[in-house]
Amino acid sequence: MISHYFVPLGAEINERYFKTLFLDVGLVCRICGLSMADIQGMEDMMLINSGAICEQLVGQHLLYSGKSFETPQLYCWMRQ
Repeated sequence: MISHYFVPLGAEINERYFKTLFLDVGLVCRICGLSMADIQGMEDMMLINSGAICEQLVGQHLLYSGKSFETPQLYCWMRQ
């Protein structure tokens, strides 16, 4: 049996580095200059901003999927 020592993600927080999430995916699209007509009219969905939009979508769902009385905790990894 292999045992590992795991450090909780919150133990190595560096307050100087953070990512922000908007309230809604629609706000991210608007700031990126995308409209619904632009997205629907594109045949190739490999947009430059697709990473930011996907990150926003996942973060937004993780924030609101927990219990309403718990403070949500999201962590990100950044290359130094």
